[in-house]
Amino acid sequence: MAVPKHLRFFTLFVDGENEVGKVTSVTPPKLTRKTDSYRGGGMMGAVSIDLGLDDSALDASFVMGGAVRALFLKYGGTIDGTLLRFAGEYYT
Repeated sequence: MAVPKHLRFFTLFVDGENEVGKVTSVTPPKLTRKTDSYRGGGMMGAVSIDLGLDDSALDASFVMGGAVRALFLKYGGTIDGTLLRFAGEYYT
């Protein structure tokens, strides 16, 4: 079984409204862990302690094919933010 390599047939939902065919490329987040070395008294060597995700672990980006009015209206949103959801297919 091959590992998925490409994302295609994707679309963007802005607060539940479908923006089909307007997204030209998507860069998903690179999930990286933040670790720190710890060496307690009497330990022969250091161990890595998991501190959760890196500060930039959830950064994603996308490119639109043109100006999308729905995104301009949501710019600088409220405290609850703007829901952006991508749906697509991985293929090899």
